[in-house]
Amino acid sequence: MDQTELISIITPVFNSEETLDQCVHSILAQSYKNFELILINDGSTDKSGSLCDKYALIDRRVKVFHTFNQGVSRARNHGINQVKGQWLCFIDSDDWVSPYYLEHLQSCLHKDISTQIVIGGAYYFDVKKQQVSKDYHFCSVVLEREEILKAFSQHQLIYFGFVCSKLYNVTLIKQNNLFFNPKIHHSEDMIFMLDYIFYCNRLTLTNYIDYYYRIGSNLSLSTKCLGFSSEYNCYIYLKNALDKIAENNEVGSDFRESEVTIKLYYLRRAIFEMYKDASLSRKERINILNHSIDYHETEIKKYWNTIYWIDKIGIYFLSNHLSRLYDSYMFSLFFIRKTMGSSWFRVRSLILRR
Repeated sequence: MDQTELISIITPVFNSEETLDQCVHSILAQSYKNFELILINDGSTDKSGSLCDKYALIDRRVKVFHTFNQGVSRARNHGINQVKGQWLCFIDSDDWVSPYYLEHLQSCLHKDISTQIVIGGAYYFDVKKQQVSKDYHFCSVVLEREEILKAFSQHQLIYFGFVCSKLYNVTLIKQNNLFFNPKIHHSEDMIFMLDYIFYCNRLTLTNYIDYYYRIGSNLSLSTKCLGFSSEYNCYIYLKNALDKIAENNEVGSDFRESEVTIKLYYLRRAIFEMYKDASLSRKERINILNHSIDYHETEIKKYWNTIYWIDKIGIYFLSNHLSRLYDSYMFSLFFIRKTMGSSWFRVRSLILRR
């Protein structure tokens, strides 16, 4: 096995004392030995920081940086500024990898020396059930720039946007000044990957599955909504990243469908939070709705699907440019929800059954 290339691993750490041992020991047990592990302790208040220091004492490949708590994006960016390797991967502190994780990713570089990103699959480990609940895998294939969009549509990469289980080229990152956006508090992985792939001329998908992605953890932000400003920023940045790729490549209908589905999913999250926190004026809400309707004019009716009549009313208003009626409708629903408290969910479930 050729181990001449140094691989940098960035692991942001925040209050991960329960999972950190499993994560780090799985990295130190790699069959591919030529790596550096960069642990960014992002202001942990538990024992995570001292654990990081312990790992650095027992293995010289481990480098530890202690920072004030600034969030996972800034922690990863701090790590990017410290890397010494030619290749880079990310492993979250509540996940772990098989002993062949780096070996399998690196072996793809020798099969195709021109590739600029290697993407492997992942096992989803359900914390509550304490077992693997599903896996996400690819067929092994090398894609040229004009074919890269197939990775999003035919290979469903657009639904596998987290930053892990991927090997990135450090030179490409630094030449194009690519960093995680600290203004985004969820799906920052997806946006970073889209920004990176925009500059790629060659992409390798591999059928190896060596990453264990923990789901159902209290630390996970993947299914939590984080307030309107955060959600809307995520939608805007994701929309712009997808538009940038589409404008510079020939795209087929299958990519367009995946692209629109993702955009509308994040728009719906943002609109939900807009009425949930009720911090915007009616004029501000309607301006946002009008802008969204103008951009997605032909797509809302086709792709914004629901089986519930209570939601279909809202879709009817949006798809017919009735933003004021939609605003009144949604504002009323969320006012009733807030007034009724927990009783709302029981009443809503009864209504939706009809």
